[in-house]
Amino acid sequence: MAETNTAALRAQGGCDARALSVTGSGNKVYDRTTAAKLTNATISSGLIAVDVGRIRLSTSTVTGYYSNGTQPVSKAGGVYTIVRESDLSLTGDTYHNYYIGSETYTGSISRRALNLHSTLWEDPTCPRNIKQYDGTDTAIIKDIIIDGVLEGDKVTLTTPV
Repeated sequence: MAETNTAALRAQGGCDARALSVTGSGNKVYDRTTAAKLTNATISSGLIAVDVGRIRLSTSTVTGYYSNGTQPVSKAGGVYTIVRESDLSLTGDTYHNYYIGSETYTGSISRRALNLHSTLWEDPTCPRNIKQYDGTDTAIIKDIIIDGVLEGDKVTLTTPV
């Protein structure tokens, strides 16, 4: 966060720098990390009209991590606060009249899609994957493969109750 020495400004006959609010959001699919990258950080409030378009952020890309306070980020997804770790400053002719006073970044991590299929699913002649009509809607499928699981994650199938 940019620092402004307001006492020095007053001593020079200046005025206090004005606080700006910066916001941004970013979403991603679960990838086993809490890494966050936003490409839409923007000054959301605080600029006076004459400086709109003249004062900018040094970048609109912010990197950091998804946080849920003291709770771990869930594999099931959710909405989180994003804590900025990358540098961010103000630029423009009169940037020294402002400072970044508050930052609010949010984002969600959505569940990762998994694909489930049988190794023999594509072979209709395989007796393990052919079900004779018996009046029910249940079937047993063997040799299941789950695609889309990330290395280090454990996914299992359970029999529905």
